[in-house]
Amino acid sequence: MKFLILMLSLLLQRQTSRSGYRRKRIWFSRVLQPLALAKQSIPLQVGGYFLSVILPCVLLAVFFASLHGLLLGLISVLLQIVLFLYVLGRDDFNARLRSYREAWQRGDYQGAFESARGFLSLQTQTQVVEPQQLHAEVSAAINYAWFIRFFVPVFWFMLLGIPGAFLWLLSFWFKLELKQQWSDQLVDALIWIPSRLLALTFCLAGDFTGAFREVLKSVRNPEIPAAEVLAASAQGALPQMEDFSGSAALKALENDHDLLIRSAVIWLVLIAAATILGHL
Repeated sequence: MKFLILMLSLLLQRQTSRSGYRRKRIWFSRVLQPLALAKQSIPLQVGGYFLSVILPCVLLAVFFASLHGLLLGLISVLLQIVLFLYVLGRDDFNARLRSYREAWQRGDYQGAFESARGFLSLQTQTQVVEPQQLHAEVSAAINYAWFIRFFVPVFWFMLLGIPGAFLWLLSFWFKLELKQQWSDQLVDALIWIPSRLLALTFCLAGDFTGAFREVLKSVRNPEIPAAEVLAASAQGALPQMEDFSGSAALKALENDHDLLIRSAVIWLVLIAAATILGHL
């Protein structure tokens, strides 16, 4: 049943996605506002996390358990599709990349940077004058954006159902709202296994030898951040540019996108196989 919900949600996401869509978390901010967690001690902040994240997920699990068998489970399936579609979001990511590509083709690297910074969490906050630096940062940011928008929600949904998907989403929002080291570490823990699984998937979707070398490094050193693991393994899985140029960078961006698509397909095929064998 999870596979059916997953596929229907992805189909609806594709059909209803639109450019400029932003999933608002203002309601979650309002939930946290009376708690004033930023001014509290760490134990009270942890208590706030359990109250605003764990408790709703538990209640969600109880709610769906109560719907089991109601109208042959149809109501439960429909609600899960709607909620998982909410977790995935309906942003047209490819449309957002279009303006970046157009600026790059014009040779307007600062314009390309400003375009990318509008929808990606780039580390550089100042003007970019080196195109190769811009390309490297944008490629890594795109990989990470795909990771947290698709692969992490799918992982937690398949593991714990809709409560698991919301555990990820609310934990991520909690981190953005609180901005504390322990909440950052909590999210890092939630994405540790998915990041290594995706890096391993890059081995199957691209150059096995190049990507697997980076996977081994990430296993030997579990403290490597997920973003670095994904950037390094994706780079190892793809053919390297001999001479950097604007056209070569755009081609590399397309190759990176194709790698992510192939990886998503591999995940879906494996999930389908596990469902058929009765493991999910």
